[in-house]
Amino acid sequence: MVKDGFIAGDNGSLKLSVMLFPFYGQLNRKSITPLELINSFYSLGIRAVEPSMRWIKANRAAWRRIHAIIADFGMRYSCCDIVANLVGRNEKENKKTLDEVEKNVEFVKKNLNCSLVLVAGARPAEGMSNEYGRKVYGAQLARLCEKLEKTGVTITMESYGMYPDFVAGIKHCRKVIACCGNDNLKFTFDNGNFVLGGDSPLSAYHRFKKIIEHVHIKDFCRCARSFPAALKSMDGKTYRTCLIGEGEAEASGCVRLLKHDKYPGWISLEVGVEGNPLAEVIRGVNLIKNNWREC
Repeated sequence: MVKDGFIAGDNGSLKLSVMLFPFYGQLNRKSITPLELINSFYSLGIRAVEPSMRWIKANRAAWRRIHAIIADFGMRYSCCDIVANLVGRNEKENKKTLDEVEKNVEFVKKNLNCSLVLVAGARPAEGMSNEYGRKVYGAQLARLCEKLEKTGVTITMESYGMYPDFVAGIKHCRKVIACCGNDNLKFTFDNGNFVLGGDSPLSAYHRFKKIIEHVHIKDFCRCARSFPAALKSMDGKTYRTCLIGEGEAEASGCVRLLKHDKYPGWISLEVGVEGNPLAEVIRGVNLIKNNWREC
């Protein structure tokens, strides 16, 4: 049964969201209007969107229009993405980045009425080893959690596939979390990024399920090294984005585990940017709904 955009069942409700970044190009080119985009999402049962602060800041007029339409549809923000490298070269850089993130979180809480933030984009500073960088990253996340403890906003980290040998795999994510040591830090489970980390997404889910606060579902398939948008995994394989369910990110299995464990949060679709992102969202929604029903 579909009610208010959610699939209601004995084991909980499916709450669908979509990441906005694949649509930024179309919105900027005005090849799709904010109303057309949000109406398309709503018709699919999607009741939340996940924007990035970087785009909001660079496109205030477009964001205000989307923001008004989201309110008109009774939709909300599932999470807001803040791209920030918390691993600086020195204390001055680290403090500056933390202060910038804190200001962005204040904006998210005040203007988006959103209580969940993903801080992503960490990588070691120049000349810094991955091992030491993970220690700095964890310590910085601890400081951030302490600074924001009374705001009511939850900070999450994720496995980050753009720098696969840093914090994309299970082992390295667990290292950062241990170095953080703050129970207020939660996890955004991104099934695809664990592929780039050389790990099984299903195995990763079991390792992090107790602290998962948000979910991204996407997919990657193998490709030739010469492919223009190839992404290299930690184990040396090359991948590209593909339709959800057609790659190696175990999307169907992950959705079934989420349903089995009565995951109460938002599942945010992350589609590629090479084809028609709206068509990819439609396919992704159908795959998630089918697996949620069948579990």
